[in-house]
Amino acid sequence: EGSAAPIRGDSADVIGCIVVFRDMTPRKELLSEITRKANFDSLTHLPNRNLFHDRLDQMVAQSGRTRSGVALFYLDIDEFKDINDTMGHPFGDLLLKEIAGRISAVVRESDTVARLGGDEFCIIADKIGSREEALLFAGNVRDHLSKPYQLEGVDLRVTTSIGVALFPEDGITPTVLVRNADIAMYQAKGKGRNGIEHFSPEMDRAIQDRASIENRLYLALEHSEFVLFYQPIVDLQSGKMVSVEALVRWDHPEFGMVSPDRFIPVAEKNGMIIPMGRWVLEQACRQAKSWLEAQDLSLLVKVNVSIRQLLQADFVTEVERSLLSNGLPAEMLELEITESLLMENLGELKQTLSRLKGMGVRLSIDDFGTGYSSLSYLSHLNLNTLKIDQSFTKGIGIHPNDDSIVKTILALARSLSLEVVAEGVETVLQSDFLVKNGCSVHQGYLYARPQPASSIPGYREQFFSSPVL
Repeated sequence: EGSAAPIRGDSADVIGCIVVFRDMTPRKELLSEITRKANFDSLTHLPNRNLFHDRLDQMVAQSGRTRSGVALFYLDIDEFKDINDTMGHPFGDLLLKEIAGRISAVVRESDTVARLGGDEFCIIADKIGSREEALLFAGNVRDHLSKPYQLEGVDLRVTTSIGVALFPEDGITPTVLVRNADIAMYQAKGKGRNGIEHFSPEMDRAIQDRASIENRLYLALEHSEFVLFYQPIVDLQSGKMVSVEALVRWDHPEFGMVSPDRFIPVAEKNGMIIPMGRWVLEQACRQAKSWLEAQDLSLLVKVNVSIRQLLQADFVTEVERSLLSNGLPAEMLELEITESLLMENLGELKQTLSRLKGMGVRLSIDDFGTGYSSLSYLSHLNLNTLKIDQSFTKGIGIHPNDDSIVKTILALARSLSLEVVAEGVETVLQSDFLVKNGCSVHQGYLYARPQPASSIPGYREQFFSSPVL
């Protein structure tokens, strides 16, 4: 770039000029670098969130004029945090670059692939006008990403959850389109790894319901809205109630009794399960002691504990405090742990479980049979009880495979000298089958529904029997 300045003589006439030239290359390079950083991801060199939104705005506007379809795909790499934690962030960065390359290779030239941050990617694809076409496109991307990776001598497979939203049926503005594709992606992730979900209005209503539950959940404990019900567990050999399971219920001021299926997963996610679980443990121990003192009713009380509770450094201390403060013998408390979640965290929990057993607290595996392919862990954990998952109980006499699974669980329990409780017993047929195969301890609506604490002493005098006996 150059500029000229005139040179004038005494008579003010121009007698020459001074020309100055400047090298603009550094300035242009700087402007180019600023633009690149503003619009492209530094790791993958894909468009970043800023450029993504700009291109989505353009494609939505163009599609609105031409009535051609636009599909938005929201991708999240399953369990990427675990890869970063175990392999290190540099390895994770290499994987992200490889994933970015694979996505770019499988889409069309007219499509936009962007990295929004972390392990989240988006694809904007034009001229896709149907749900079927969009799902086919997403399936092709997913299958391409699920092929093996070889990075730094490590063989690795990853899976991807993908949410799909179409313009205009799933959103008439770019903002709504992104939001709904994101909702669909989380729906896919919630159903397990490597899934694809197309947005539906029902998903939005579920999100709103979840948000309402979550907002109120923070106040529920403070306002004493939780109550404990107890479901009797009976032994058909003695005909007596032998224990109870403590079950938390939420007496919502507007909705009435809220199903645990609606609020427990929310509490797990937002951390409320920890103070809620602490309250349940305290109340259950207090109630068991009250039955023992006031009605001379000695009942083992079973309390469900979440993995988040068990992973707390002070959990064993909390259990000990609840037992001591209420004067409840440790052998009258049994903690129930879901099998699949226990197995995912077994290494971290072995010491905690050992300390609990050392105190005299009983341990039970809940939902047994649903979560683990290898059963070798049973011989290494000092457990007391297996609870057969109700999904198998319900299939007794209907699905031969369920009959076989229940028989196998019972044989395994006998070989390990473990007690067995069958959950979800609702019919005489189920009860008959279980007793014939050596399981006489049952829990289910055939014998008793969850009850308020005041109703439990009345079950002491009842006699429970099976047609087999």
